[in-house]
Amino acid sequence: MTGGNGGANPGRGRVRLLVALDLPEVVRREVEAWQQEALTDPSLRHNHGLRIVLMFLGHRPQREVIRYLEAIRELCASAPAPLVELGDVVAKGPVPELPRVFALPAKSPEAEVLQIGLRSVFTNQGLYIYEPRERAFWPHLTVARVRTADHKSRRPETVRDLPNRPIPASLRGPFEGRSVGLYRSEMQPSGALLAAGQGRLAGVDLRDSLPRRTMMDGKGWRGAPTDALTGTWSMPATVAGSVRALT
Repeated sequence: MTGGNGGANPGRGRVRLLVALDLPEVVRREVEAWQQEALTDPSLRHNHGLRIVLMFLGHRPQREVIRYLEAIRELCASAPAPLVELGDVVAKGPVPELPRVFALPAKSPEAEVLQIGLRSVFTNQGLYIYEPRERAFWPHLTVARVRTADHKSRRPETVRDLPNRPIPASLRGPFEGRSVGLYRSEMQPSGALLAAGQGRLAGVDLRDSLPRRTMMDGKGWRGAPTDALTGTWSMPATVAGSVRALT
């Protein structure tokens, strides 16, 4: 089940949930060091919840949390860890002159297939997905949000010192996203709050993907995303069919 009202008033007994691909600790530390050097404008709030969001689930009844966890475990228990390559920082927002978010693009065909698999397993089990129709899935790592100048109009402050420092070569990867977590986040006037060590309800560790490194060459990924993931992953048959149909 999909919908577009995930940002509505949650009401009692509801939690705002998302599913994310967790980064290795060494990668998180390197991104944090880069944030300190590159994101210096006072209008920027560093994002300390450094993870690649795979899917927003919206505000869901607390009783459904266990169903989402079981669905994630069903899909990911034998899944290989996706390989990820980060790119240099980009600005995002409805108006180019007034960005709201700064992010590092994440190249990961395998994470894209994993996201499709999650969509499929949630849908097959009748679980809600917050999926705005105008937004396609874009793998990325949010590194900063722009403070709001006017909370009534939600207009962001002007970023005068735009970040342009390249990320270090070590962050360009590839590295493995080692686990998938179910997170709880809180909406505040300044945006979603999801701190570094907080909000994680549970997760599933992904198995080592090192045997698949032979699928890569110096020019990038070799083969289609479905070849890279389904070839080494015994995913449920109904999910595998949806993945092949949508990629």
